[in-house]
Parts: sequence; structure tokens; C-alpha cells
Amino acid sequence: VNVYAHWIDPTATNFPLVLPGDLRGVNSNNGEYLLKSYGMVGAELQDANGDILKIAPGKTATISFPIPISLQGTAPASIPLWHFDEATARWKEEGSAIKSSNTYTAQVNKFSFWNVDVPCNFINLDMRLINNANNLPLANTMVRITSLATNTTAYDFTNDSGYVSGYVPKNEELKLEVITGAACNGNTTVHTQKAGPYTTNTSLGNITITIPANLVFNFTANVKGCNNLPVGNGYVSISLGNGTSTIAFTDVTGLINFSLIH
Repeated sequence: VNVYAHWIDPTATNFPLVLPGDLRGVNSNNGEYLLKSYGMVGAELQDANGDILKIAPGKTATISFPIPISLQGTAPASIPLWHFDEATARWKEEGSAIKSSNTYTAQVNKFSFWNVDVPCNFINLDMRLINNANNLPLANTMVRITSLATNTTAYDFTNDSGYVSGYVPKNEELKLEVITGAACNGNTTVHTQKAGPYTTNTSLGNITITIPANLVFNFTANVKGCNNLPVGNGYVSISLGNGTSTIAFTDVTGLINFSLIH
């Protein structure tokens, strides 16, 4: 039997880029919640031919999750256990894990992505980031939201219009940060503010960000077709040197105009 297993650290800077789904979970009563992860394990068993193996009916396996240092202070003694349902792209509640020292342990009847999380109600939060130097939208820019109650974090990136939207815990104080660089290295926080608590879906509108000149460049283009006429409502894919890319949409005149943090 070949065992393939990997622990995913919920406090890692690249956490949103490696986890399955978007941390929405369906509990045992079929209610949908936002999940605050205290650790995640992906595990798979194969035979010598590469065929997937399953746990025998009526049997279980023990899995464990180390609790990151920054989360140990809020980690409950017992925590719901969730597995990822690829068909629905949701985490499904299935049992619980017990805390022993700085580790959660649980019994599972299948190999999958397993997650130990506290569920919470959520609202949708959106905003638009603007470069203070030229009033252009900040594209492909990481926004990080941290719950001050549990110190758990979620991320997302703005589109070419500087717009970003996502789920955040309901009725909790939050910290909002704007991050430069790729998710895995070279990060610099260029903006921090408190947000919330919010009880309903909320739009923060435009947020003006001041960025050091050496961390940003402005991208402007007029896109034309073979007939030399503007390509309206088209898009351009821009590959960046750090291995990421962004999509920029033209307006009706074929214009692209935005700032990009690098």
C-alpha cells in the first residue's frame, strides 16, 4: 500500500491557493456555513498499480491535525470534522475531532480531504481598490481578511476593475489588509484597516490605497482588430514574471487602463 498524505496549514500565506473549495460547509442539519479552519489533511491510498484503495466497510482510520501555534489559544476541546465533497464543491460535516495537547485526532471511514473547522454564519463583503497616485483601479491585488475573534484568515484577489467580493464571518470584528507580491513570497502589507462587525451583506465602496512607486506599474493599451477598429468588450491575458497572470477586459472603445502591484 502506498500512502499519500499532506497536512495543509490554515495559517500559511498560500492557504487559499491550495485548499479545495472556498471553505463553505454544509452541516449535519443541511445548513450552509462559512468554515474557520484549524487544519486540513489530504490523504489517499493506492496499490502498486496506482489503483485507489478504500477503507474496508465497518473499519476506520485515525487521522491527526497539528494545531498551528497562532490558533492554539482559540482551539476548542472538540471541533466538527468535515470532508470535501467534489460533486458539490462543499465541505460536508461528518463527525468530530478531539483535542489532545496541540493536536486534533479523529476517526474516518474514507480517505479524502478532511478539515477541522468551527462553522459560523456569514455575509458577503465587497470593495474596490483604487491607486491613490492616479485614481486607477488596482488589479490582481491580494486582499486578506482576518477574524480578530479566532485569528483565522481568508484571501482573494481583485479583478481588473479593482473589485473583490467574498464571504466573511457575520457579526465579528475583522482586519482588512492589502498585500503586494505573490501569495507564496515577497509579501508586503501596504494597507491595513479594521472592518465590521457586519450583520448584513456590505459594500465598502472605493478604498484608496497608497503604494510605494517601486511596487506598482500602470498598464494602458488600446486593443484593435485586423480591421484597425477597436476591440470592444474583449480581454487580454497578461502573464507576470512571478508565474501569475491577470485578465484585463477592454471597454467599448478597446481601452485597458489599470494599475498593477508587482
